[in-house]
Amino acid sequence: MAHLNVVLRKCLELPKERHFREEGEDPLWHARKGRDVSFLIQHLDIIVRSVNCVDEVGRFQPVPAEQLFKKSARKPEKG
Repeated sequence: MAHLNVVLRKCLELPKERHFREEGEDPLWHARKGRDVSFLIQHLDIIVRSVNCVDEVGRFQPVPAEQLFKKSARKPEKG
């Protein structure tokens, strides 16, 4: 959790406004969107590199997006 807080703090320190007209020109685009926690978790590997805190954060294995929002099927309880 401490590592996640480091990355989130760096994302929150970035100015919200974009000075780039064309999509894909802003090298911190993912980090600016990191204010949204679900986006932050989904793209943490990209955001960590863009805010330059690779050495401050432990190795992270992102969860594939299709599994991140997948609802688990509950087994009916025997009664």
